[in-house]
Amino acid sequence: LTDVTGVQTCALPISPVLNQYGSREVGVIACECPRREGLHIFSFNHVVEILDEAGQPAHPGEMGRIVITDLTNYSMPMIRFLIGDTAIAAGTPCSCGRPFPLIKTVTGRITDHFLRRDGALIHGEYFTHLFYHRPWIRKFKVIQEDYDRVRVLIIPRSEEAAQDTQSDQDDIGAKIRLLMGEQCRVNIEFVEAIESSASGKYLYTQSLVKR
Repeated sequence: LTDVTGVQTCALPISPVLNQYGSREVGVIACECPRREGLHIFSFNHVVEILDEAGQPAHPGEMGRIVITDLTNYSMPMIRFLIGDTAIAAGTPCSCGRPFPLIKTVTGRITDHFLRRDGALIHGEYFTHLFYHRPWIRKFKVIQEDYDRVRVLIIPRSEEAAQDTQSDQDDIGAKIRLLMGEQCRVNIEFVEAIESSASGKYLYTQSLVKR
């Protein structure tokens, strides 16, 4: 490294950044190793299950709900705690040879997914992609208020930028109805602010439909 005068300074080692998954309720749950083939479950601390909608173990490659049993909290044990997250189970162990069970990836929160009336789950990432490459949008949030009602909050970059955007709004609405059903009512609102959740996190998508 060099400073602003061009004088050589000490070189800092470069360390890889690894993904870690945890929660306030049970602490660290799983973490990547340098092979990056998934998240190693800390099975000495937790029993982690990934279950389908019927409550059965999800097949490898299938998304399911994470259920956790905490093995080290003696004052407030959590037995088969439905933590509210979803993940995909890995089909093969990591090539690093570590003996821990492997999660392929954590896919998000249950409330990030929209629920159709027929029981199908729509991943929240589908909706976030609808706002890419629309430079007039500064911030957005998509809220499922009911099976057939979706509200879209948009903060435009400026009042001028929000002009002549009806074609974009129509396109967003049409693509939401493409998966949620043609009967779905999509209301798009321009707002000045979008609040974070109670935990302080900003949610791009949120479903209010009871599961």
